[in-house]
Amino acid sequence: MSDRAQRMKALFNVDLPTWHDDALCREYPHVNFYPSRGEDVSEAKATCARCLVRPECEAYAIDTADGHGIWGGKTGKQRRSERAA
Repeated sequence: MSDRAQRMKALFNVDLPTWHDDALCREYPHVNFYPSRGEDVSEAKATCARCLVRPECEAYAIDTADGHGIWGGKTGKQRRSERAA
């Protein structure tokens, strides 16, 4: 289990799916994928745009109603809009 997966499990009591092992975000620990309101999200979104598992990540975040952070290149607000549509 990756360090990020272990932290996620400890923080949110969830197991990340197996595709997360191939996620590009794992290679960029300095990128803020959990920005506060108003913080720049461009670096996180740019990383997601190059990720091979971006579609799986986005679907996971939409399906699990995860409203925090950048997942699949989208903010929580963007994912909420998609769920509502």
